[in-house]
Formats: sequence, structure tokens, C-alpha cells
Amino acid sequence: MPAFSSTMETGKLLNWLVEEGAEVSKGDLLAEIETDKAIAELEAPATGRLVNVLVPASEDDIDVNTPLAELSTDGAGVTAPGDANPAAAAPAESPAPVARAREVSGAGGRVPASPAARRAARDAGIELADVHGTGPGGRVTEADVEAHAAGAVSRAPAAAAGQASDKVRAMRHAIAKAMVHAKTTVPHFYAETDVMADALIDAKQRAAAAGGAARVTLTALLVRAAALALKDVPEANRHWDEGGAVAFDTINIGVAVAVEAGVVVPVIRSADALSLEETAVELESLSSAARQNSLRQSQLGAASLTISNLGMHGIDRFYPVINVPEPMIIGIGRTRRVPVVIDDMIAIRSVMTCSFAVDHRVVDGALCGSYAQAFRQRLEDPASLGISGANG
Repeated sequence: MPAFSSTMETGKLLNWLVEEGAEVSKGDLLAEIETDKAIAELEAPATGRLVNVLVPASEDDIDVNTPLAELSTDGAGVTAPGDANPAAAAPAESPAPVARAREVSGAGGRVPASPAARRAARDAGIELADVHGTGPGGRVTEADVEAHAAGAVSRAPAAAAGQASDKVRAMRHAIAKAMVHAKTTVPHFYAETDVMADALIDAKQRAAAAGGAARVTLTALLVRAAALALKDVPEANRHWDEGGAVAFDTINIGVAVAVEAGVVVPVIRSADALSLEETAVELESLSSAARQNSLRQSQLGAASLTISNLGMHGIDRFYPVINVPEPMIIGIGRTRRVPVVIDDMIAIRSVMTCSFAVDHRVVDGALCGSYAQAFRQRLEDPASLGISGANG
């Protein structure tokens, strides 16, 4: 059982995505795992064959580092039932723990499909339950998904009574546990700053009109500003570990995404190295995967900080709970038209309140102030975020 986050102690194996004994390639999806704050997909760590199942389906409270199955990376694999010369078969190698893989269908089960078919269906936005499988036992293949996308006849989805509500309850329990841990072990303090957002709104509208691989949203701009502000104030890019402050090696930004069961926090890796358009593309991809419960292990984990944007829900300001072990989370309120004093004159401007919940063990008030100022300055100067033609 892999640790998808630094706070994860146990996990639940929800579903098997490939059959036991199946040949898999590195990166193929093996299983769905419920962590302390998300439902994620486990990838094959190497090319080989899944053998020697160790953990049954739907097992709860599996300790981190518990072996789930063995993956044979030997080209000869292991002896299959009915082999004429079992003694000649090479022994299986057993590297890092991986998930057992078995597919089921019908009530309470999962549509049998190859990993390539699942990836193709997810990319095309197709429900596997709607695809007619032509493989052994009705297994859906990649070709079946392609045929369905081209207009093949669909079939009705299988029933899964109670499965969704069970997942919701389990995730709420995991979120509750993580939040209580954060509030009882991390000394929070709070700060806020108002961003003059007129230039930012104008620049976002121009970026949207220009088009591109993905729509540039306000959240994408916030991610970009947060990452660049950490480059401006690198002392803020650290976390508390084993009694001391430890610097992060890279700048990774988490984004809170609302899902049916609660909230998950996918992570944009090396966010400071991405252009604004690349940030928008990655954010769109991660948000979609989060809502489809298809996040992978590499898309979760600790970030330098998390952004939680509730502005679209009409919230002016709020004070979120830190996502351990991160040192900071930024709560973003809505942009609102308010009177402000500029050069001793009252003017109406668009203002956005940004609230910072901070781990006082790592970041003190002065450092928080320096980072908040850098973050605000980046947002008030949209040209610094990479919007062509923008000006502050």
C-alpha cells in the first residue's frame, strides 16, 4: 500500500482494474485506492505480470507499505495453470508492493476493461458501461472504445446500488480525520490582504478571448501567482518535519477541487516552471480527473501550499484549514465592487480578499507578510504572470 500523502497511515483497496495474471506495462492503471483525502488510481511501477494476490477486494484499513500483490518483471513470468512443464518456469520477482488486479461486473461491480481501454474512455469522456465489450467474457478493449466513439451501439450501464453513497461516507470520514489532525497538531495563525483586481479581471478576459489549449481561469492565474511568489520569497517554501523546518526541493501548488464526496487536492508539479497556458492545461486536466475519481498517485501528495477558491460561491473571505504537511493554504474570496481610497479620492474598484492560514512553526508573521505582499503584487501586475499585452 503506497503512501499517497505524508499523513496517510492506512488505505482501502476499492477496485481491481486488471485481471490477476495479466500482462501490464509501466504506468497502466492497476487499482483504485481510497486514501485519507482522495480516491486515487494506482499505476504499475514496472512492466510485467501480476501474480500472487495478497489482499482481497474492498479490504479496509490496509497499513501503508503492506504488500498488495507481487509483480513479476521476468520475461518468462510464472507458471500458469495447465502448463506442461511447470518446473521450467522462471520464479517470479517481487519488487515494490503493487495492487492485486481483478475485474468484476454486475451489481456492485466494475465493468471489465483493459487499462488502455480505461485510459481511452477517460480521455474521450465515455462511460465504460456504455461500451459493448468484444473481448473475452465481454471485456472492453481499446478498439471497442474507439468504435463506440465513432458511433457504435451502446449498452445500458450496470447497476451499482449503494456504491456511490458508501464512497461518500468513507471520504467524509477520511476528510474529518485529516482536518482534526491538522487543527489539533498545527499551530495556525491567519492573515489577509485585499487585491485590487481590475487589471487581473481585464487580463483574464483578454486571455480567454485569445483562446488556447485550455481556458485561462482565475484559479489558473492564482496558481501562477502563488508559484512565482514562492520564487520571490523562497524562505516560505518549506515545511515542518521531525522537529525542524525543511525546505521543499520544488515549487508544487495544490488546488482544492470540490467533488461529490467532499474535496480533493491534486497537485501541479514544478508550477513555477510552467507557462500560464501550461498551468491552465494542467489545472483543467487535474480538475477533471479529480471529479472522475481518476487521480493517480503522482498527482497527489504534499505541495508547497494549497489554493482554495470559494469566490464562485459568493464567499467574501474565509479561513481554511492547513493541508498537512504544507505550511500554508490561501483562501480566495469573490471579487466585489467596493469603494476604496486612492490618492485621497474615493473610487469604486474590484477587490478580492485573500486569506492566509499559516503554520507558525515554519512561517512567522513577517515572512507571511513578505509572501502575501509578493502574491498580491503578482496578481495586481498580470503582465508578470505571462498574459500577453497585460499591464498593471
